[in-house]
Amino acid sequence: MGIYHKRYAFRIEIDGIEKAAFRTCDGLQANVGVVEENEGGQLAPTKELGKASYDNVTLTNGVTDNTEMWEWMKAALNGDDAAAEKDLDIVQLDRAGNELKRWNCFSAKPARFMPGSWDATSEENTVEELELAIERFDLA
Repeated sequence: MGIYHKRYAFRIEIDGIEKAAFRTCDGLQANVGVVEENEGGQLAPTKELGKASYDNVTLTNGVTDNTEMWEWMKAALNGDDAAAEKDLDIVQLDRAGNELKRWNCFSAKPARFMPGSWDATSEENTVEELELAIERFDLA
């Protein structure tokens, strides 16, 4: 039987980004479509594997004076494909900070940026979100 690991221990490594400490990372998911074919006379369709797709990954972090996430989004908004495309790794850690698993995400590009929401009655920190479109991922 395997050992279960906690979900709070992770780090994100992004090519060319120095600050990559995030509060949450969500959405890493692979999907395979299914194609159904009805052959003549069959009551039930045959099913074959279709196209693979990968969902967007959303990173959230507390807002600081660091602007690297916004600069990355600006590259995408300005149509700078070379600057907007980066590889990133999602690294699951144990309690001691040792690496357990590493998910390599390829060709990540900013798809949505939310600088936070504000509330004059709140005592919570502002949290920004960056949604990334990835072409694919794999377990390293």
